[in-house]
Amino acid sequence: MRLWVVPCLLLVAIALTVLSMEPPAPRPASASESEFSAERAQVPLRELARAPHPPGTTEHTRVREELVRKFTALGLKTRVQSTRVTKKFRDEIRVVEARNILALLPGLESGPGLLLSAHYDSHATGPGAGDDMAGVATLLETARALSQERPRRDILFLLTDAEESGLLGARGFVQEAPEAREFPTVLNFEARGGSGPVFMFETGKNNRSLIEALAQTPRPLATSLMYALYKTLPNDTDLTVFKNAGKSGLNFAFAESWTHYHTALDTPERLDLRSVQHHGEYALALARRLPGAPIGTGDAIYFDLFSRILVRYPESLAWLFGGLSLSLYLGSVFLARRETKFWQGFLAGVGLGPLMVLHGAAIAVALGLALEPLRAETPWRDPYGARWLEAALFFFSLAAALVPALVARSRWPGRGLALGGLLWWAAALLAATAFLPGASYLFLWPLVFASLGQSVRSRPWLSALAGLPTIFLLVPVWHGLALLLGFALPPLLGTLVGLGLLPLLSALDGLKHRGCWALAGAGALCGLIGWLAFPAGPRYPRALKLSTELQQTGTPRAEFSASGLRVAPA
Repeated sequence: MRLWVVPCLLLVAIALTVLSMEPPAPRPASASESEFSAERAQVPLRELARAPHPPGTTEHTRVREELVRKFTALGLKTRVQSTRVTKKFRDEIRVVEARNILALLPGLESGPGLLLSAHYDSHATGPGAGDDMAGVATLLETARALSQERPRRDILFLLTDAEESGLLGARGFVQEAPEAREFPTVLNFEARGGSGPVFMFETGKNNRSLIEALAQTPRPLATSLMYALYKTLPNDTDLTVFKNAGKSGLNFAFAESWTHYHTALDTPERLDLRSVQHHGEYALALARRLPGAPIGTGDAIYFDLFSRILVRYPESLAWLFGGLSLSLYLGSVFLARRETKFWQGFLAGVGLGPLMVLHGAAIAVALGLALEPLRAETPWRDPYGARWLEAALFFFSLAAALVPALVARSRWPGRGLALGGLLWWAAALLAATAFLPGASYLFLWPLVFASLGQSVRSRPWLSALAGLPTIFLLVPVWHGLALLLGFALPPLLGTLVGLGLLPLLSALDGLKHRGCWALAGAGALCGLIGWLAFPAGPRYPRALKLSTELQQTGTPRAEFSASGLRVAPA
């Protein structure tokens, strides 16, 4: 095999991994009545997300009354729970009245049921098609599909109020609603944008049975690393309230087109129906599987492969697997120790690791600074055309991190350099297993295959292909962080590129010196193409200006007219 084929195969693997994360195509309205159809869900979504509807507005009242009517028409026992919740605003305490909508689909058996949740209020700055009318429409269409049959256990559809005001509706539900004690498991549907795949980004303790059920859904997109990172952030959703009340659950959200979040751009016309379809496939599959399923104990480590297969195993095995991986790594070092200048190359590889990470982070910092004048004029300042920018950041960081690796390779060929670089992965594995076991898989499996690859040096192409697990595991994490976090932290993304190259150093074996530098040049060229294709500047200045005005005034009274968004008189 020509060794140039190996880097090409690795790039194809990167492209396929990213493409596999795309959400599913929306099912047409003519789909079977027992299936979820995003086109059917779109009908009430367009009707309900006509205008901003924060609590206290006439539009909020209209949305609530319409939802009660729709759930009642499906044959569900529907009621409105009025609850008063206290909230501290600076130095005063206010009492806020929230009105939750509860719709019950009775099951065949008695016993603990399943709660499906979304919030129906919107932020004052936009109609909230994504956040969170997409979740509400998902629950409506799921209820319609489930009403064609009789579920095994009761299913409660909860539409919380005043989520944007501080999760107040959820708090009132767990404190006062008698139904709160009857539904120990919650599926919560959220959004932080207007498109993209739906991640299961948060769960709770003793989640193994929930992860087993999630594995049976059509397109599971989830990693325990994402949840491990999320636990360190200050972000909250309604699921936070439910978990504090002792419930278990899963939290779902899509986060691409972050520039739409809490702005006038969050309209039904700009909402990607594929994201709604992904929401619905989770909701319907889990609603049919979870009620009555046995509740397991213990936590799981999990990650998806190509958004089709959810690999999972008990967290209690993290140290055992980690020990086996470290044994393989040390065995590779032992077998290679007699090579000429091995230890010099090994020490050079140890020093190379931080240098590659630094180069990847530095170019990301430079790109972030260059991006500042081009950021969108939204409260979150995330750029438009993020996919192109994501590609530019990835390839620029890749080229920058390759430079020290290529210089080192010209002086210290052989296994020592690659094995020295892998020492950082071994250290990261130990740290993750000790402090963030949910993240340990990301370092475990690439280290296993990279160590095995070092034992087949007689066939460089086979050794290089041992780096494929690194791509299959790291690229979804990198892409997912770019979607969920936006471009607030470019240095983190650049750091991950530099770190991810260390198990792939074997892919350079056998390539001539010029060929290696041509590879770095190709990466820089791809980065430049991504940057030039990036559509600089805001594309919706009128809508953004109005969103900013609403954000600054904080007025709850906003309407859409034929000429666009306007602030209604008090």
